[in-house]
Amino acid sequence: MNSVLMKAILAMESYNRGYNAGINFGNNPTYSEATPSITKLGNATVVQSTRNDDTAAQAAGFYAIAYNYNGEKVISYRGTDQKPSLLNPLTPDVANGWTIGGGDYRAPQAKMAFAFYNSVGGGDPRTANICLTGHSLGGGLVH
Repeated sequence: MNSVLMKAILAMESYNRGYNAGINFGNNPTYSEATPSITKLGNATVVQSTRNDDTAAQAAGFYAIAYNYNGEKVISYRGTDQKPSLLNPLTPDVANGWTIGGGDYRAPQAKMAFAFYNSVGGGDPRTANICLTGHSLGGGLVH
């Protein structure tokens, strides 16, 4: 499979794991919680992700997952996945990540994205062999 296509699939896959996962099999927990043995997607192997009990990440609408794929690490950042409500017109994503588009590296999601990158890469982030992918806000976290 083409590497670019696979990385796009890994960007999409971040919505199907962890808290608020997009795939739910009826009354069963999300598949990432119900079957933690699902650690591969094609040739990509999960190596680390945001913990499901990370309340700060959930409050900020942040989720990331890292894979080993063809000799490199690939980090996929989830994009906006929470809808506004009448009681809360600003989603956590808007409140915690929207300003990243204007270059605000102090936004909570930007800080979490950088911390996750460092935890996956270890050592000097300028020399780590890491590829980043994401969709929507997740793509913004890449830059």
